[in-house]
Amino acid sequence: MLEPIQGEAGTIVPDDGYLKRVYDLSRKYNCLLIADEVQAGLGRTGNLLASDHDLQEHGLKPDIVTLGKALSGGMTPASGIVADRELMSVFTEGNHGSTFGGNPLTMAIVRASLEVIRDEGLIENAAERGEQLRAGIRGINSALLRDVRGRGLMNAIEVDRNSHVTGVDLCNIFQKYGMLTKATKDYSIRFTPPLVITAQEVEEVVQIMERSLEDLEKLNEQRANESMFEDLDDITQGVTLSQPGK
Repeated sequence: MLEPIQGEAGTIVPDDGYLKRVYDLSRKYNCLLIADEVQAGLGRTGNLLASDHDLQEHGLKPDIVTLGKALSGGMTPASGIVADRELMSVFTEGNHGSTFGGNPLTMAIVRASLEVIRDEGLIENAAERGEQLRAGIRGINSALLRDVRGRGLMNAIEVDRNSHVTGVDLCNIFQKYGMLTKATKDYSIRFTPPLVITAQEVEEVVQIMERSLEDLEKLNEQRANESMFEDLDDITQGVTLSQPGK
């Protein structure tokens, strides 16, 4: 069981072909390949499923896919799994229960959400806006910006780990300019905007990021100077300077 793109780890994107190799290993050792697409699935990465990026061209798919989050468009809690009849037939009536599973309102919302994703071009928009976002960020000249990665609208940047600032510092600056996101693993910052984001809104994100990185560089310089003086205090602690003529 794996995430096609690791989310909480900081949007870690595997090399092309990775999932195909994992699939081949699962066939070799006669085990199921389960793709956790709760974060990455349903259009987020510019494909219906994130695992499609590697597997679709080979006519392959995971044995089981787990879904959530976008499954209901954020309107109500919903999650589920997708598998073929052979696998699903291991469940018989009465041997699996869920308090809220299959309630009619949630199922209607799930169906409407999937129709919107399919019919309103959200998968295509995620692919196009994601390319635009990454290209815009890579065009920013900042010594503190060490990495830009992602697929579709599941992206992350990384702040220089050898600096005096962190991803949390940058997120706090973003907030000052009206943009909310969060840091993971101290130095990585994820960008997962709604799939309906427009080209103009992506431009605004890039502009805010450029201003914010300028502020971050000033903060980094300030902290570097403070650290230098603290080190100097440590070195000179207990040293007595003699006065001239004594």
